Amino acid sequence: MSQPLSPTPRTWPRPLELFANTADGVLALDARGRIVLWNESAEKILGYPAREVLGKACCEVMQGRDGAGNLYCLPNCNVMSMVRLGQRVQNYDIQTHTRVGQSIWLNVSTLTLPGSRPGQEIVVHLFRDITSKHRLQELVRERGGGGVILESNNGGPDLTRRELQILRMVAEGLKTRAIAEKLNISEATVRNHVQNILTKLEAHSRLEAVAMAMKHHLL
Repeated sequence: MSQPLSPTPRTWPRPLELFANTADGVLALDARGRIVLWNESAEKILGYPAREVLGKACCEVMQGRDGAGNLYCLPNCNVMSMVRLGQRVQNYDIQTHTRVGQSIWLNVSTLTLPGSRPGQEIVVHLFRDITSKHRLQELVRERGGGGVILESNNGGPDLTRRELQILRMVAEGLKTRAIAEKLNISEATVRNHVQNILTKLEAHSRLEAVAMAMKHHLL
């Protein structure tokens, strides 16, 4: 029985070395659907160290579900069937849980790398955290927007140019440190601006602020 590949990039097959430092989480599967690669970003996103997932079935680790709560990740899932048929797989969203049980949404892209011989291709899944996007959509729906802008900017909250700039970055998913670095200002200044935005929009969180900004046609 072949052994799982080491999580050390220097021991990966050369094509997989490309994924060592990507910001996306990356897992690679052998022909049996067993995980043979789990990069550092995958560990950061989901919390599982490589030693806990290498050699396990992808569906056993990911346990992804669709938006209706139906189990998406199965031993003979539709994605693997499409790969075996040589079909391209469009990116898709799944809901799963981190190692500590936190609910998280992932957007997944799939590609296939040639193996050492036919029938031994390596399937690579690249995934990124899109939880904020889904929570924002839920907030908009809860407020009756259904994702549609309901109000114009006329009579809406009066945000400064800097506050609008920061609000757009928040909507893109940037954290305080990243915003501070982009604007060359301190993190404390960013937090002050965010607090002003929350106050003006009468929001209790950044996600709710973005949802309110969408309703007021500020974004």
